[in-house]
Amino acid sequence: MNFDITRPLALMSILFGVILYLYGQFVVMPFVFDIPHGVVPIKIDQPCGLFYVLFGIVVWQFGRFSKIKALDAGIKKREKELKIKEPAQASTQTEANSEPEPEPKPQSEPEPETKSEPETNSEK
Repeated sequence: MNFDITRPLALMSILFGVILYLYGQFVVMPFVFDIPHGVVPIKIDQPCGLFYVLFGIVVWQFGRFSKIKALDAGIKKREKELKIKEPAQASTQTEANSEPEPEPKPQSEPEPETKSEPETNSEK
């Protein structure tokens, strides 16, 4: 059984991050930090929401990578079963890198020999 939980986890993280960001943007009042030369208002839900969205995107990409890697392993296994020596892409790359071979000239039928008349010197 091949059960992969990365995509649902990624979607859940992205959705939670968007909800948390929007909640911080429109509902929550900023928390004010006092510093020596003034105050800093921070809505802590916004950066946390952005972090969750970023985390979800990273997990989604790892899920894509693992799926592509599994598909590639299956293709190699199938090629081994079918005893295919080179994939089609590799053969086109080697042909592109090698110099083109000259085309053989078509052999034409030999022309029948005609007797050429000896040249005569007409100037005397």
